[in-house]
Amino acid sequence: MPNKLNKKIDTILIIGLGLIGASICKSIKKKSIYKNIIGYDNDSAVLDYAIKNNIVDHVTKDLSNGVENADFIVICTPVYEIKNIIKNIQSFLNTDKVFTDTLSSKNSIINSINNIGIKNVNNFVLSHPMAGTENYGIKYSTDNLFNNATTIICPMESSSKSSIEIVKIFWQSIDTVCVEILASKHDNFLSVISHSPHVISYVLANIVKKTKYDEEFPWINKCGSLSDLTRIAKSDPKAWTQIILDNKDNIINFIDEYILELDLIKTKIDSNNPNDLFIYLKNSKPKN
Repeated sequence: MPNKLNKKIDTILIIGLGLIGASICKSIKKKSIYKNIIGYDNDSAVLDYAIKNNIVDHVTKDLSNGVENADFIVICTPVYEIKNIIKNIQSFLNTDKVFTDTLSSKNSIINSINNIGIKNVNNFVLSHPMAGTENYGIKYSTDNLFNNATTIICPMESSSKSSIEIVKIFWQSIDTVCVEILASKHDNFLSVISHSPHVISYVLANIVKKTKYDEEFPWINKCGSLSDLTRIAKSDPKAWTQIILDNKDNIINFIDEYILELDLIKTKIDSNNPNDLFIYLKNSKPKN
């Protein structure tokens, strides 16, 4: 990968070949950014699929060996796997290799790094591409998933400037727009723009199921306002269980505010005051 820092990066390792990891592979392969793409996954069937479909150049079942042979490493696993991964890669922290990730919450990564006792890790820059669909798994991966997406770059206080720049260049190379926030602020921000909306979507979908309208009129989950709101409730429940629990304090705070806001609009509806309700709805309109 060419970069203005003149650091030679020929081989990339993608840890976790789900929707995000495999889509990264397809994106960089389409653009011929790296000489070698190595894929690692716990599932042998996934590795076989990745090789047979030319998604990666090589696969490995040995994580340490994969990291050893790579210059740049992207961790794309579910949150619940990160503790074990950090343990396995710890000997490569504060080396000339550069690490980043795609995880939806950062508390587990930061805590896992702190718990291994290595201080001032300079070659790990947290990141989060705001891309994806309600589908999950390698078979749904595409080479254009990240086109015009926003990637949140979250340097730790000890992240080196060169590592930050390399991570930014990587994400820009697959057509994402990078914005930078402190790692410590990431999870609160994501609770507002992603995690809590997922919770609300799951709740709404559950309420609708209780009405059994989805059984009588199955098309309601395919089009219309309801399907717009419940689409993300089709996301991987195992992955989202861990994301929600990993960021539970911020999400609970949001839910408390959301309940207060529901009570407020409930009162306005019950008061039968059209002007009052109109003003509330008008003021709620999102900014473009």
